Amino acid sequence: MATDVPQVGCPHCRGAIAVTAAMLGRVVECPHCRGQLQLPDAIPGMSPGPPAPKPTPPTSAIPTPPKPTLAKKAPIGNGSLTVMTGEDLNFATAEAPEAVEDRNVARFRAEPECFKQLETYAIPFVVCGIAGTLMLSIAIAFYAVVPLFREALTDGVQTQKLIPAILLALAVLAFFCSTIVIWIILRLAILTLLDIARSLRQIRDKKG
Repeated sequence: MATDVPQVGCPHCRGAIAVTAAMLGRVVECPHCRGQLQLPDAIPGMSPGPPAPKPTPPTSAIPTPPKPTLAKKAPIGNGSLTVMTGEDLNFATAEAPEAVEDRNVARFRAEPECFKQLETYAIPFVVCGIAGTLMLSIAIAFYAVVPLFREALTDGVQTQKLIPAILLALAVLAFFCSTIVIWIILRLAILTLLDIARSLRQIRDKKG
Protein backbone atom coordinates (compact mmCIF):
# COMPACT_ATOMS: atom_id res chain seq x y z
CA MET A 1 0.00 0.00 0.00
CA ALA A 2 1.43 3.38 -0.99
CA THR A 3 2.05 6.03 1.73
CA ASP A 4 1.41 9.74 1.26
CA VAL A 5 4.61 11.78 1.15
CA PRO A 6 4.29 15.44 2.20
CA GLN A 7 4.97 17.91 -0.57
CA VAL A 8 5.72 21.63 -0.77
CA GLY A 9 5.37 23.95 -3.73
CA CYS A 10 8.42 25.54 -5.35
CA PRO A 11 8.18 29.37 -5.16
CA HIS A 12 9.95 29.65 -8.52
CA CYS A 13 8.12 27.19 -10.80
CA ARG A 14 5.16 26.13 -8.58
CA GLY A 15 6.22 22.50 -8.96
CA ALA A 16 5.60 19.93 -6.17
CA ILE A 17 8.61 18.79 -4.19
CA ALA A 18 8.50 15.67 -2.03
CA VAL A 19 9.80 16.32 1.48
CA THR A 20 11.36 13.86 3.89
CA ALA A 21 12.09 14.33 7.59
CA ALA A 22 15.85 14.72 6.91
CA MET A 23 15.19 17.68 4.57
CA LEU A 24 13.30 19.84 7.11
CA GLY A 25 14.94 23.19 7.89
CA ARG A 26 17.47 22.90 5.04
CA VAL A 27 18.05 24.63 1.73
CA VAL A 28 17.19 22.22 -1.11
CA GLU A 29 17.19 22.35 -4.89
CA CYS A 30 13.98 22.10 -6.88
CA PRO A 31 14.11 19.02 -9.16
CA HIS A 32 12.07 20.86 -11.80
CA CYS A 33 13.72 24.32 -12.16
CA ARG A 34 16.93 23.83 -10.12
CA GLY A 35 16.01 26.81 -7.96
CA GLN A 36 17.07 27.07 -4.29
CA LEU A 37 14.47 27.23 -1.55
CA GLN A 38 14.43 27.04 2.26
CA LEU A 39 12.22 24.28 3.70
CA PRO A 40 10.31 24.93 6.92
CA ASP A 41 11.56 23.45 10.19
CA ALA A 42 8.35 21.45 10.68
CA ILE A 43 5.43 20.19 8.58
CA PRO A 44 2.14 19.07 10.22
CA GLY A 45 2.04 15.28 10.49
CA MET A 46 5.82 14.83 10.07
CA SER A 47 8.38 14.40 12.82
CA PRO A 48 11.42 16.74 12.53
CA GLY A 49 14.68 15.27 11.29
CA PRO A 50 18.10 15.56 12.90
CA PRO A 51 19.42 19.15 13.20
CA ALA A 52 21.75 20.36 10.49
CA PRO A 53 25.41 20.34 11.56
CA LYS A 54 26.78 23.74 12.54
CA PRO A 55 29.72 24.93 10.45
CA THR A 56 32.95 24.80 12.36
CA PRO A 57 35.08 27.96 12.31
CA PRO A 58 38.30 27.63 10.32
CA THR A 59 41.32 26.97 12.43
CA SER A 60 44.78 28.33 11.76
CA ALA A 61 47.06 25.93 9.91
CA ILE A 62 49.97 26.87 12.13
CA PRO A 63 49.18 26.65 15.86
CA THR A 64 50.33 29.56 17.97
CA PRO A 65 53.16 28.36 20.20
CA PRO A 66 52.77 29.09 23.90
CA LYS A 67 54.78 31.96 25.29
CA PRO A 68 57.89 30.76 27.07
CA THR A 69 58.01 31.42 30.74
CA LEU A 70 61.20 32.41 32.51
CA ALA A 71 61.68 30.85 35.89
CA LYS A 72 62.98 33.25 38.49
CA LYS A 73 64.75 30.64 40.59
CA ALA A 74 66.02 27.16 39.85
CA PRO A 75 67.20 25.09 42.81
CA ILE A 76 70.81 23.92 42.58
CA GLY A 77 71.93 21.77 45.48
CA ASN A 78 71.10 23.49 48.76
CA GLY A 79 70.94 26.98 47.23
CA SER A 80 69.13 28.57 44.37
CA LEU A 81 70.11 30.27 41.11
CA THR A 82 68.33 33.57 40.49
CA VAL A 83 67.72 34.43 36.84
CA MET A 84 67.69 38.20 36.33
CA THR A 85 65.69 39.80 33.54
CA GLY A 86 66.37 43.06 31.68
CA GLU A 87 63.94 44.92 33.94
CA ASP A 88 65.76 43.70 37.07
CA LEU A 89 69.11 44.88 35.73
CA ASN A 90 67.66 48.28 34.67
CA PHE A 91 69.06 48.02 31.15
CA ALA A 92 68.64 51.20 29.14
CA THR A 93 66.76 50.81 25.89
CA ALA A 94 69.23 51.02 23.00
CA GLU A 95 68.49 53.67 20.41
CA ALA A 96 67.86 52.49 16.88
CA PRO A 97 70.95 52.75 14.61
CA GLU A 98 68.91 54.59 11.98
CA ALA A 99 67.98 57.33 14.45
CA VAL A 100 71.60 57.74 15.57
CA GLU A 101 72.80 57.92 11.95
CA ASP A 102 70.15 60.48 11.01
CA ARG A 103 71.06 62.64 13.98
CA ASN A 104 74.78 62.50 13.16
CA VAL A 105 74.15 63.32 9.50
CA ALA A 106 72.03 66.30 10.50
CA ARG A 107 74.81 67.56 12.77
CA PHE A 108 77.50 67.08 10.15
CA ARG A 109 75.47 68.86 7.48
CA ALA A 110 74.99 71.90 9.74
CA GLU A 111 78.64 72.89 9.38
CA PRO A 112 79.76 76.52 9.43
CA GLU A 113 79.33 78.50 6.24
CA CYS A 114 83.04 79.36 6.16
CA PHE A 115 83.89 75.68 5.52
CA LYS A 116 81.81 75.62 2.35
CA GLN A 117 83.15 79.00 1.22
CA LEU A 118 86.78 77.93 1.67
CA GLU A 119 86.19 74.73 -0.32
CA THR A 120 84.33 76.63 -3.04
CA TYR A 121 86.81 79.49 -3.50
CA ALA A 122 90.08 77.60 -2.92
CA ILE A 123 90.56 76.53 -6.55
CA PRO A 124 89.48 79.87 -8.17
CA PHE A 125 91.75 81.71 -5.71
CA VAL A 126 94.77 79.63 -6.72
CA VAL A 127 93.95 79.88 -10.44
CA CYS A 128 93.74 83.67 -10.19
CA GLY A 129 97.05 83.74 -8.32
CA ILE A 130 98.78 81.67 -10.99
CA ALA A 131 97.30 83.83 -13.74
CA GLY A 132 98.50 87.00 -11.97
CA THR A 133 101.98 85.54 -11.54
CA LEU A 134 102.11 84.68 -15.23
CA MET A 135 101.06 88.18 -16.27
CA LEU A 136 103.62 89.75 -13.91
CA SER A 137 106.40 87.52 -15.28
CA ILE A 138 105.49 88.39 -18.86
CA ALA A 139 105.47 92.11 -18.01
CA ILE A 140 108.92 91.90 -16.37
CA ALA A 141 110.28 89.96 -19.32
CA PHE A 142 108.82 92.38 -21.87
CA TYR A 143 109.86 95.62 -20.17
CA ALA A 144 113.18 94.51 -18.61
CA VAL A 145 114.64 91.38 -20.16
CA VAL A 146 113.80 92.03 -23.83
CA PRO A 147 115.39 95.53 -23.89
CA LEU A 148 118.59 94.14 -22.35
CA PHE A 149 118.82 91.42 -25.00
CA ARG A 150 118.06 93.96 -27.73
CA GLU A 151 120.75 96.33 -26.49
CA ALA A 152 123.29 93.48 -26.11
CA LEU A 153 122.68 92.20 -29.67
CA THR A 154 122.29 95.50 -31.53
CA ASP A 155 125.93 96.18 -32.38
CA GLY A 156 127.12 92.59 -32.32
CA VAL A 157 127.26 90.33 -29.33
CA GLN A 158 128.25 92.39 -26.31
CA THR A 159 129.15 89.96 -23.55
CA GLN A 160 129.08 92.55 -20.80
CA LYS A 161 125.43 93.36 -21.55
CA LEU A 162 124.37 89.84 -22.58
CA ILE A 163 125.29 88.20 -19.25
CA PRO A 164 123.03 90.52 -17.15
CA ALA A 165 120.19 89.92 -19.61
CA ILE A 166 120.55 86.14 -19.30
CA LEU A 167 120.72 86.34 -15.49
CA LEU A 168 117.61 88.52 -15.39
CA ALA A 169 115.76 86.10 -17.67
CA LEU A 170 116.70 83.18 -15.42
CA ALA A 171 115.59 85.14 -12.37
CA VAL A 172 112.19 85.87 -13.93
CA LEU A 173 111.77 82.19 -14.85
CA ALA A 174 112.72 81.07 -11.33
CA PHE A 175 110.28 83.61 -9.85
CA PHE A 176 107.47 82.33 -12.07
CA CYS A 177 108.07 78.63 -11.28
CA SER A 178 108.53 79.12 -7.55
CA THR A 179 105.41 81.28 -7.29
CA ILE A 180 103.30 78.64 -9.05
CA VAL A 181 104.61 75.99 -6.63
CA ILE A 182 103.75 78.28 -3.70
CA TRP A 183 100.20 78.75 -4.99
CA ILE A 184 99.70 74.98 -5.35
CA ILE A 185 101.09 74.33 -1.86
CA LEU A 186 98.80 77.04 -0.49
CA ARG A 187 95.76 75.36 -2.05
CA LEU A 188 96.73 71.97 -0.61
CA ALA A 189 97.30 73.54 2.81
CA ILE A 190 93.85 75.17 2.78
CA LEU A 191 92.08 71.91 1.86
CA THR A 192 94.12 69.95 4.43
CA LEU A 193 93.29 72.38 7.23
CA LEU A 194 89.64 72.26 6.17
CA ASP A 195 89.58 68.45 6.41
CA ILE A 196 91.25 68.56 9.83
CA ALA A 197 88.69 71.09 11.07
CA ARG A 198 85.82 68.91 9.83
CA SER A 199 87.28 65.79 11.46
CA LEU A 200 87.70 67.57 14.80
CA ARG A 201 84.13 68.88 14.60
CA GLN A 202 82.75 65.40 13.87
CA ILE A 203 84.62 63.95 16.85
CA ARG A 204 83.25 66.69 19.06
CA ASP A 205 79.67 66.09 17.80
CA LYS A 206 79.92 62.34 18.42
CA LYS A 207 81.10 62.91 21.98
CA GLY A 208 78.38 65.44 22.54
